[in-house]
Amino acid sequence: MNAVARTSNSKDWNFVRMTGWSMVVLAVVGILMALVQVGLVAYLEHLEVFEFILEAPELSQAPAWLGWLLRHLLPLSWLLLALCLLTLLAGLGLLARRRWALWFSVAMFWIGALGNLVGIVLHAWLLHDFRVHLAGLPDWIMDLMAANYWSAQISGALFGLVFAAGFAWTAVKLQSAPVRAEFISPPP
Repeated sequence: MNAVARTSNSKDWNFVRMTGWSMVVLAVVGILMALVQVGLVAYLEHLEVFEFILEAPELSQAPAWLGWLLRHLLPLSWLLLALCLLTLLAGLGLLARRRWALWFSVAMFWIGALGNLVGIVLHAWLLHDFRVHLAGLPDWIMDLMAANYWSAQISGALFGLVFAAGFAWTAVKLQSAPVRAEFISPPP
């Protein structure tokens, strides 16, 4: 990091610093969670728990995507770990004022914004799918799903919109000329 990077107090550099540290903290928490998830899923796969679940008569009407998800949970867990590591790398790169980290972060935030919008549709579809395909589950589960269906749909859509807007705003702000100017000085 150069001397300018260490002493800059511009509001644009403060935004980058806050964004970088947020990425670092969330990535570290995500890495720890992903490591636990990888270990747990690997252990459950070793015990063939997912196969047992998929063969349960109660789930004979389960949608195809549920089976796909359970069969691919370990690779998806590894993907989560990889994304957390990339986020950590990008956050540290932002703090070090590396131009590659700026553009990598912009791409990640735009992908995150789009992903949240797609997630709204997937969330609505998956919840509907659960309600339709899992009608053979015990009544208390179906009653619980019915009682919380619309609150889950609405809250899922609102969270998706808030995160999509936040990610898009962050990407736009990171692309702004004043923020880009903070990355012009090469390291000593």
